[in-house]
Amino acid sequence: MTRNELNDAIAQGESAHLEFKRSISSPYRIARTLAAFANTSGGKLLIGVADNGKIVGVSSEFVEIRKIEEATDQLIEPALTVSYEVLSPDGRTVLIVKVSESEDKPHYAIDESGKRTIYVRTRDK
Repeated sequence: MTRNELNDAIAQGESAHLEFKRSISSPYRIARTLAAFANTSGGKLLIGVADNGKIVGVSSEFVEIRKIEEATDQLIEPALTVSYEVLSPDGRTVLIVKVSESEDKPHYAIDESGKRTIYVRTRDK
């Protein structure tokens, strides 16, 4: 994704295929979003972008990736494969997580109590 493509995506706003996150607060919460993308028609997660579309950046893409990998490997059944891209427009780092529509759906997200739930995307939720 180029810087212009990033700006265009942000300008379009959140949708069934695009989600903005300032940062990842919890692997459990992000597991729901990733599973929903995989169970629906795929999508992109832009980490380091506020809900209003402002690029705020992340302090470390490696910390964010670690939380995502915990979610994809341990908190989503069956496990999910995603791809990453890092852009640094204006010196602020944005982590782009691409989730394809899964051929192995449904994927369950496991919450803090161990409960398994299937999530899907509808509009921007």
